[in-house]
Amino acid sequence: EQLRKKPEIDYEKCSKLLFKLITQVCDHYESRYGTNGMQNIIMMYKRDIGNKIYKQMLQHFYCENGFLQEEVVGTRDYNLQQSYSYIERVNLFSAYTEKIQSILFDGIKKGVFSAAKFDSHPELLLARVLETDADVLNWLRPAPQEFNITYNHGHNYEPD
Repeated sequence: EQLRKKPEIDYEKCSKLLFKLITQVCDHYESRYGTNGMQNIIMMYKRDIGNKIYKQMLQHFYCENGFLQEEVVGTRDYNLQQSYSYIERVNLFSAYTEKIQSILFDGIKKGVFSAAKFDSHPELLLARVLETDADVLNWLRPAPQEFNITYNHGHNYEPD
């Protein structure tokens, strides 16, 4: 019953495995506590036992092509304005390469915002390329949670 609530488990493909795992749990408790003890334990702790079986299954879980769930949850027609803490403010094209994470780079013309911080030198180089490329109209250094994309059961994806 508890495992039926888990959308990742395909009961058509996994019915034998589920039966095997549940039988192993029941046999374990029955051998230690008898039939009545096993039934009481299963009844009282079915949610916990189901979660432990599910957690064990997830360790061996893999996605096949086509296992993608798309869902649009609320939209907005603006970008998240970021507030920055920084030590120094320099132009995007300054020959600055040290302590990039503590610097606010300004002078951005094609960016959605005129200033941005970067996590690495390659990100800074990409911003410079985007600024000088004639084909680029606008670019965005997204804020954390800007796109609210999740993967692998709720982990937040933050694009570079």
